[in-house]
Amino acid sequence: MRRYESLGDLPLNGARRVVAIGTFDGVHIGHQAIIGSAIERAKERGLESMVLTFEPNPLTVLRPDLAPTVLTEPGFKAQLIEALGADALLVVPFTRAFSRIRADRFAEMLCAAPLTAESIVVGANFRFGLGGTGTVSYLQRLGRAKGLIVESPETVVTPDGKPVSSTRVRRLVTTGQVAEVGRAHARARVGSQAGRQAARQAGRQAGRQRNARARAHKPARTRARTRVHTHTRARARTHAHRCSCSSCPASRSSTS
Repeated sequence: MRRYESLGDLPLNGARRVVAIGTFDGVHIGHQAIIGSAIERAKERGLESMVLTFEPNPLTVLRPDLAPTVLTEPGFKAQLIEALGADALLVVPFTRAFSRIRADRFAEMLCAAPLTAESIVVGANFRFGLGGTGTVSYLQRLGRAKGLIVESPETVVTPDGKPVSSTRVRRLVTTGQVAEVGRAHARARVGSQAGRQAARQAGRQAGRQRNARARAHKPARTRARTRVHTHTRARARTHAHRCSCSSCPASRSSTS
């Protein structure tokens, strides 16, 4: 699978593509349905299949206070996408400047070189353009005028009828339902091993973020005392340190 880090990295050879677009954090079975549709259509048409994703997650830039837990780091996400059979991966850096591109301009970029998309496959909740004003139906209307085919597969649901989404996977991770996370990844061609690895990585990521939040909320006085006296406690045990601080363990040991 060829990998590109920006639109400017794409070759200007006029090659037509079928492009799956989305954040695809977790590459769960819902994402796999979107990417798989693009791959199948590309094979039918004799075209290149490409996955276009964004890094970092757009919410991290637009609403840092609502930034979600990262389920799959960029490198592992690329491995999962490659395992699905995509020909190419384009990772577009999501910046404030990129977020200001109007919806109609974004649609034009999809059709024009260097991307030159023949077809686009997106999820039902796909939003794009300044302020998220672009929707799937809007993209389909623009596509008809420009000869761009826009498809949106049906949302994948669980046996009990719940939509599979990255938000639901994060909730499962938070509540410790790692087996359910694995099943959310393992029902398509990525395979059960990749699903389990995604589950483990998601769990580790969530754990790191919980620990970071816990450290951030630790009382400042406790943190300060720990920093000042960590060395003192160690030296007090060898009677090699004298400290005038009344709260220091070394001081107490030397005067007792």
